[in-house]
Amino acid sequence: SGYVKVKVRVEPQNYEDDHILLIEVEDSGIGLSAEEINRLFEPFVQADESTSRRYGGTGLGLALSRRLALALGGNITILKSQPGEGSSFLIAIHVGLAPDDRDDLRVEKSFNLHRDVLDSVRILLVEDAPDNSLLISNMLGYYGAEVETASNGRDGVEMALSQYFDVVLMDIQMPLMDGYEAFQRLKSKNYQSPIIALTAHAMPEERKRTSQLGFVAHITKPIDPVELISCIHKFSYLHRSLQSINP
Repeated sequence: SGYVKVKVRVEPQNYEDDHILLIEVEDSGIGLSAEEINRLFEPFVQADESTSRRYGGTGLGLALSRRLALALGGNITILKSQPGEGSSFLIAIHVGLAPDDRDDLRVEKSFNLHRDVLDSVRILLVEDAPDNSLLISNMLGYYGAEVETASNGRDGVEMALSQYFDVVLMDIQMPLMDGYEAFQRLKSKNYQSPIIALTAHAMPEERKRTSQLGFVAHITKPIDPVELISCIHKFSYLHRSLQSINP
């Protein structure tokens, strides 16, 4: 007989009211090979795609789960899996503390841009416009980030795969290789660090496309510093938390 185990916990982070909800799901199913893991979160993909497969379903479950996790400001990753030995997944979502039940007032806090908010966060900025690259790099460096830059998608992919980064900022329209192709190449290599789209396009269909591909966020130009820095802060600490649990 098989089983599915679900474990839920909340872990505090470095800043006030900043917590991560962790949901671990373990099953005793058929398990996955390394090749199957690389394609796991693609829509309509299943481990057993033969016409006589023993298991039902459409292959949408994990793709939808990832979209829901991203929509909630989190992500889903596979912790371990072996063919014939089952799989284990981890969902991590940033959450705030619930207000005190005795307090009838709702206080909305703005994000606090203190000087070390991005301290030691390693960022890869893939941006072809030199002025934009310099401006964004200097701004992020001011708040403590360590920023490396690439001027096109091809160089960005090479740098992302050869060094560790907490977050990748990916411009969409670039020469040699655009942001969409660069993103897909990284994901084909099972790249785990969060990738944020930077684009001048704010149309709903563009946001939908980046979301469907798996970008964790969509930041439009001209860039709002508070929006960008708070987004980097959230996803970098989320990624580091996942790394500490599944090194």
